[in-house]
Amino acid sequence: MLAFYQGLFGCEILRRRDDLGLVQLRAGSAMLDLVPVDGPLGKAGGAAPGREGRNLDHYCFRIEPFDEQQIRAHLKSMGVEAGETSSRFGAEGQGPSIYLTDPEGNTVELKGPANGSFTAALSYAAPVLGVPDMQRSLAFYRDKLGFEVEFDYEGFYASVIREGCRIHLSRCVQAPRDQAAFESSERLDVCFGVNDAKALWEKFKAAGVAFSVSLRRMPYGVEFYVRDPDGYILGFVQPDQPEG
Repeated sequence: MLAFYQGLFGCEILRRRDDLGLVQLRAGSAMLDLVPVDGPLGKAGGAAPGREGRNLDHYCFRIEPFDEQQIRAHLKSMGVEAGETSSRFGAEGQGPSIYLTDPEGNTVELKGPANGSFTAALSYAAPVLGVPDMQRSLAFYRDKLGFEVEFDYEGFYASVIREGCRIHLSRCVQAPRDQAAFESSERLDVCFGVNDAKALWEKFKAAGVAFSVSLRRMPYGVEFYVRDPDGYILGFVQPDQPEG
């Protein structure tokens, strides 16, 4: 499976846990985890390229640009059999798709954009904070700051999300820094733009959050800074609206 997906997409290995047999892959904005399991999962219905394979697990990858001849030549060089192209330009915003089957019998859909390009090349940004105690950090962001846990990979890499804003957490030994100097110079690790800084500050205050900078008015807007359990400083800034 690792050779298949690396050959298909040129995936890079983000992280690997040999003790668990877990490998996390990334190709563009797509991420895929491979985890060993006991028993033949998903194979009972048989496997064949095309829509008939949809009774199995179905994975969809967006491809841009979508050059069908180039894609099929690449699949052929890998010895992969693909079904007919499903062209649905203009129908509910759907583009063409090529279906194939991976070595474990899962259906893989390679989807092209309907109008020549997808709506955006970037979907989100997420700062990555190194933390020594994953569960403590997850509890802080969830219970104090109102984030949801988006995923938690075996306690060594996790994501929290609130209203489309993400922070990734990576379990590691933190590099030392002069925390007092960092805070006295009012530097930030992460900055969030907010609509109502005062209302959010009041919620965080009621939750017992520690502030390195309390609510204040600045020439550019209203802001406050939060200190998380590992000393990371999170700025919450409500910028002034331009006049006129």
